[in-house]
Amino acid sequence: MSSRNLNKSNPDSPQLSVWRLDQIGKEQRRPSLFSKRGCPKGDKVRAKRTPIWPFAFFVLGISCLIGQTLVIRELIISFYGNELFSSLALGFWLLLVGMGSLLFSKLFQKTKPLPVVIISHVLIALFLPLEIFLIRFVKIFTLPGQLPNFLPSIGISFLILIPFCLVLGLFWTMASKVYCQLKNDFSLAITRAYFFETLGFVAAGLIFTFILISLNEFISIYLIITLNLMMALCLAFSAQRRAVFLKSLTIFCLIVFLFFSLSPFGQQIQKKILSLRFKSQILIESINSKYGNIAVTQSQRKSSSLDPSGSVLDQYNFFQNGLLIGSNQEKNFN
Repeated sequence: MSSRNLNKSNPDSPQLSVWRLDQIGKEQRRPSLFSKRGCPKGDKVRAKRTPIWPFAFFVLGISCLIGQTLVIRELIISFYGNELFSSLALGFWLLLVGMGSLLFSKLFQKTKPLPVVIISHVLIALFLPLEIFLIRFVKIFTLPGQLPNFLPSIGISFLILIPFCLVLGLFWTMASKVYCQLKNDFSLAITRAYFFETLGFVAAGLIFTFILISLNEFISIYLIITLNLMMALCLAFSAQRRAVFLKSLTIFCLIVFLFFSLSPFGQQIQKKILSLRFKSQILIESINSKYGNIAVTQSQRKSSSLDPSGSVLDQYNFFQNGLLIGSNQEKNFN
C-alpha cells in the first residue's frame, strides 16, 4: 500500500509526509564519503585498481620497525647504553608519528593523495640514513667517554626524529585515503590497511632478529631504501595519468642509490660515518650482535715519559655500546 492510500484510509491519523517517505529510500542509496562519487572534487584518486597497495602498507610496517630499531640502537650507543634516552626516543617516535598523521592530514586535505604517497616513499628512503648520520655527527661535539648533558641530549634526540617520523605519519594518512577511495568501503579498507601493516611489523621483527641484528647497520638501511624506492616506482607507473616528474624522480634516486652502494666511494663514506663515533681514533672494526655493538679502535700513546713528543700507534681500545671497557696497554686488562 502506498503512502497516499495509507493517509486516505485513516483520516484521524497524523498526516505522513509523502516527500519524507520517498526520501528514505534515496538516503539509503546515498554514496559513501569514501566512494569515488562521494569524494570531494579535489580528492579524486588517480590510481588504478592494482593489487600493489597492500604491499605499500607492508613496506610501511617494515620501514617503521627496522627504522625504529636502528635509531634506538644508535641512540643507546651515542649515550653509552643509557636506557633513559632509548625510552624517551620511543616516546618521541610515537608522538611525532601521531603529530604527522594529524597535522599533514589537514595540510594536504585538498591535495591529490597519490603524488604525496609516492614522494613519502622517497623521503622515507632519504631520511632514515640522514637520521643515522646526524646521531653520529653529534658525537664529535663531545669528548670521548663524556656523557652528554641531559636537557640538550633530549632536545637533540627530538629534533633528529622529526623528519622521519612526520613522513611516516603523513604516509599512513594519505595511503589510507587512497585505499579507502579504491575500495569504496571505509571500514574494510582501514581494517585491511592495519592488517598488512601489521604483517610488515611481524616480517621485519623476524628478519631483524634472526638476520640483520648481527650485520652492518648499512645493510638494514639499504634494505629500507630499496623497498621504498621500488614501491615508489611501482606506484608511479600505476598512476592513470602520466606522472613524468614522479617517475623521473624515483628512477633518479634509484640510480644514485645503486651507484653509492656499489662504488668504492660509497664504502669509504660508510667507514667515515662509522668513525664519527670515536673522535681522534682510528676505527679498526665495528661489529653488531644481539648483545650490543662492539668496536675496536687504535689510538696514539706516548712512547716514553722522557720524550713527550714521541707517540706510537699501538694502543687498542675496546668499546661496548660506545662505552670504553678497556685497553691493551692497561695492566689490569692484559
